[in-house]
Amino acid sequence: MFPSPELFDETIKVIALLENAPDGFIFKLSDYGQNLSSFNYIKAFSKWRLEILEELELRAPPKEIPVVSGEIEVIQIKADEAFIMPHQAEGYKKVIEEGCPLRYFHVTFISFERNQFKIEEKLIKKASELEVILRRHRKKANMMHGNITS
Repeated sequence: MFPSPELFDETIKVIALLENAPDGFIFKLSDYGQNLSSFNYIKAFSKWRLEILEELELRAPPKEIPVVSGEIEVIQIKADEAFIMPHQAEGYKKVIEEGCPLRYFHVTFISFERNQFKIEEKLIKKASELEVILRRHRKKANMMHGNITS
């Protein structure tokens, strides 16, 4: 598959805005309805000045490569007392303000012996929603360390 110019540009923009490495990205791909010939595929890579692999690990190069469009989400996962640090939050706020959502997972371990845990998931589309989550998890971590009384 080859990203549409819009998906490629959006990906580069999101990566450039981040000031830290997230835990991952989700690409929700949709068919763009076009195919590139192998020659145009290599030409497109050259145009974007990306390194081209000398040899593809394919028995025969494909004659046509599908072009896909899609949406991007940034993924961040924290566990127990961990929370998004202020320097991470700044990058995530920039990404969110540019229209790329953050999918945040918080894992709370209940019992290691019984492999029990609770996973909270939140798709954050506004910087104000991120602030609420940041405050909640910082407060929870501080309470666990006795820094805040309940």
